[in-house]
Amino acid sequence: KRVGFNSIDLKKLPLQHLSLTFCSFADTDMAGMDLQGCDFSSSEFTNADLRKANFTDCILDKANMSKAKLEQANLAGVSAEGVFFGEADLRFANFGNAKLRHSTFSKADASDANFGGIEAEESLWQGVKAETAKFQGANLKYADFSHADVRKADFSGANLGCANLHNLHKDGAIMVGAITLNARDTDM
Repeated sequence: KRVGFNSIDLKKLPLQHLSLTFCSFADTDMAGMDLQGCDFSSSEFTNADLRKANFTDCILDKANMSKAKLEQANLAGVSAEGVFFGEADLRFANFGNAKLRHSTFSKADASDANFGGIEAEESLWQGVKAETAKFQGANLKYADFSHADVRKADFSGANLGCANLHNLHKDGAIMVGAITLNARDTDM
């Protein structure tokens, strides 16, 4: 059973470095909050307003971020393995050096987001909008980018080995030094 904080204003509470696993923050306004170092494993954030929130060094493993508003949020260094970010607003969010293995970003808007240095093997990005996003040095082995829009995105030095790039919209994408060994692409 989950502890529910749904639709509650938590902005005045100091929530840094706490264990808040299996909690529900659905529809909660947490915009601009400093949540650094918290453990939110298996927690629910569906439709939560998390714009400009600081999740630096948090644990979000197996959390549900479906349709969450994470515009300009700082998720640098998070452990977010197996997280569902489907249809989330990730514009200008910073995921630098995050652990995102097995996470799903399907139909999310990740335009201008920073995914530099992420570890995201076997992650799902189908239909994601990631125009001008930064994936420099990212480990995206076995990732599925089918039907994604990555126009003008920067994949410099990224590892896309064995990735699914079927019907990828990549006009103007920077692929200098990217590893695409055994990647599946309809354009190859």
